[in-house]
Amino acid sequence: MNSLTKFQTEPLIVALKAFFEEMKVPVNYMSDFPASASEILKDTYKVNDNFQQMEDDYFVGMMDNALFSTTETTMKP
Repeated sequence: MNSLTKFQTEPLIVALKAFFEEMKVPVNYMSDFPASASEILKDTYKVNDNFQQMEDDYFVGMMDNALFSTTETTMKP
């Protein structure tokens, strides 16, 4: 698993994409940029110490059944 070493040397987003690619996990990529926890967890975010300690949260993408079928998806490299 060569991609695991990237977590020590590369930005998180680069390492995550390499890991998913190496594991052959299809992902509908959403964004390469961080967002706040309150933006990502809109309906479940609570103002408390646990949530406020989150920094540079990434909503990298989603996996759904369409990604594992033969139908075309919005998967991007």
